[in-house]
Amino acid sequence: MATFLIYDRDNTHVDPVKDLRGCYKLGDIVEVFDDDRQPPLAIPQPPPFWVVKITGITKAQADQFIAAHISDPVTCPRCDGTGIDPTPVNGESVPCHQCRGVGTVTTRLRRRLYCLDWVNLPVEVQTALTTTRYYETTFALARHMVRNKATGATV
Repeated sequence: MATFLIYDRDNTHVDPVKDLRGCYKLGDIVEVFDDDRQPPLAIPQPPPFWVVKITGITKAQADQFIAAHISDPVTCPRCDGTGIDPTPVNGESVPCHQCRGVGTVTTRLRRRLYCLDWVNLPVEVQTALTTTRYYETTFALARHMVRNKATGATV
């Protein structure tokens, strides 16, 4: 069993890139707790979270849902894919600091890849979350409520 802490509103930033990369959005899964650990008691009031307890899933399996949306690897713009810093120190070749010598880099596109699909949630689930801020379900049922932001598909 795992407990999901889910953000209940949209945070925004005037910079659209920072808005996508750094702000939690409605339905974003902020944290996943093991069944024997409860969410922290020091949650601000009113709480900006819903708590959803899901049976039939381990914390290790649930951790995939708090992953950031990362771009595909692209050629490092600093070293042009060589992995060697173009401005060597004292004439010595050193690994590129931007790609760490790999030759490719990735970028965080969104803070979270997965979210609770609020718009398509059953009315009884929406009602429970807005009134009690808590809902219990099984993974078999919850998987149709979690959406991949990149593909739009449910898990």
